Amino acid sequence: MKRPLCLLAALLLAALCACGGAPSPAESPAPAPAAGRPAATTLTFTDDLGREVTAPAPPQRVAALLGSYADVWCLAGGQDTLAAAAHDAWTDFALDLGGDVADLGGLLEPSLEALIAAEPDFVLASSNTAAHLELQSALEELGIPVAYFDVNSFADYLAMLQTCTMLTGRDDLYQQNGLDVQAQVDDAKARADGSAPTVLVLRAAGSSCKVKNSQGTVLGELLADLGAVNIADSDTQLLEDLSLERILADDPDCIFVVYQGDDEAAARRTLEAALTANPAWNTLTAVQQGRFYVMDKQLFHLKPNARWGEAYQQAAALLYGG
Repeated sequence: MKRPLCLLAALLLAALCACGGAPSPAESPAPAPAAGRPAATTLTFTDDLGREVTAPAPPQRVAALLGSYADVWCLAGGQDTLAAAAHDAWTDFALDLGGDVADLGGLLEPSLEALIAAEPDFVLASSNTAAHLELQSALEELGIPVAYFDVNSFADYLAMLQTCTMLTGRDDLYQQNGLDVQAQVDDAKARADGSAPTVLVLRAAGSSCKVKNSQGTVLGELLADLGAVNIADSDTQLLEDLSLERILADDPDCIFVVYQGDDEAAARRTLEAALTANPAWNTLTAVQQGRFYVMDKQLFHLKPNARWGEAYQQAAALLYGG
């Protein structure tokens, strides 16, 4: 049987103490501020689980359980205090992190041992990832504040960035990486002409091809914010049963696909087998008019963060021209 996470955390912490590692929370002194930083105070805010979180401001050792959250923390001016990050911070986001930043492993299965060994005083986690939620009681028992975020839209990103810049005290970076980006987003949204084009959103990987609605994905939420009408929002059966017959009946104005995973060729083959190899696919209005678009994974599947403006501009040009 697996030990409960809180018990495992306690055992790991005891082992670290025996080896001269992290002191127990009850005995742990406040972390010394980095050179040039003021002594830490605290900031209390509400996270996306509705929890009241009190974190040091600024934190001195931050762990990010998603690569995208590590990126947001760096955009908020916290790169020097990033102590640990999920593996995709290096692979998907190519962050230039120091050799002393601990690799916590996969974002769906972060290593609790590596997390505790990194001695964080603040943790950024996803409210949509079960493994992150399972860490909550262990981190709370250790006295480590953890904040949960749900980021799928630009508004979500802006809210998280604001919290992070409040913690780092970098209002200038909230302006640069948030409000200035919002100006680009607003400009793209202003291009919507009220025509409300209908869209089909597909996500293809090596093992599956799925229709996505307007909720819960970067591409889906972005297109909806630009005034597009996702056919899967009303034809919900498409979410469960990928049916070319139903797509033909809805005949969307535009079709968008984003490839998931590292093997784009395998994802393309999956899409072909599911849809595009069928001769009927070529009778769709979007295909005949050249409005079938393969979207950049970095902008429309991963969280674009400071590039949200670029993503909005690209999508608006495809929907409305110009």
